[in-house]
Amino acid sequence: MKNYRYELHFHTSEVSGCAKVPAAEAVLRYHRLGYAGVVVTDHYYQGLFAKMPYPTWPEKVSAYLSGFERARSVGEQNGMTVLLGMEIRFPENNNDYLVYGISRDFLLGQPELQDLTLKTFQAVAREHGLLVYQAHPFRNTMTVMHPHLLDGLETVNGNPRHDARNNIAALWASQHGLSGIAGSDFHQIGDEGLAGIDTTEPIRNNQDLLNILKSQSYTLYTG
Repeated sequence: MKNYRYELHFHTSEVSGCAKVPAAEAVLRYHRLGYAGVVVTDHYYQGLFAKMPYPTWPEKVSAYLSGFERARSVGEQNGMTVLLGMEIRFPENNNDYLVYGISRDFLLGQPELQDLTLKTFQAVAREHGLLVYQAHPFRNTMTVMHPHLLDGLETVNGNPRHDARNNIAALWASQHGLSGIAGSDFHQIGDEGLAGIDTTEPIRNNQDLLNILKSQSYTLYTG
């Protein structure tokens, strides 16, 4: 039976200031590793949009999507699925949340997302059928959130420069009935392929991804 591997936590240097690799190069690196696809989860927070030199919200959204659009173009040329996600942070604390199922139209219609709290954002996410997972929930400076505000946790975070305490995240998820996901947290060369999910069915679009995640029809991969 064929397996398909996907990266769920992936940053581009076009958008995420902490990332060091342009989207095109990053996608090609994953292609060489045999990944079937990646979800681009560039950082999304108040400061990012405040410093953009664009007067209108549609222009800001286009700038935010620049890394994704480049990644998608290269992915299509190489037979890879590239989907849009985000890693959002709210002003209430230092937590980060991986969000799946979003689109350009969704972002264009929600100019206030970065100003919300997890609780108010989760109401929007549920209205639009999105899934929200707390990224690296036990890294230093993170705040443990109530399980009912989350769809799951990133129980395997592959970033080699931070202690994500993945074992604690996995235990917490198990105790509270939350599903776990895995991602490399790709920022720079050497981060690629450190984690992900393996599926027996291909993921071609957002709905496929949401169905796979909801049914937990995947296994966690750690490089």
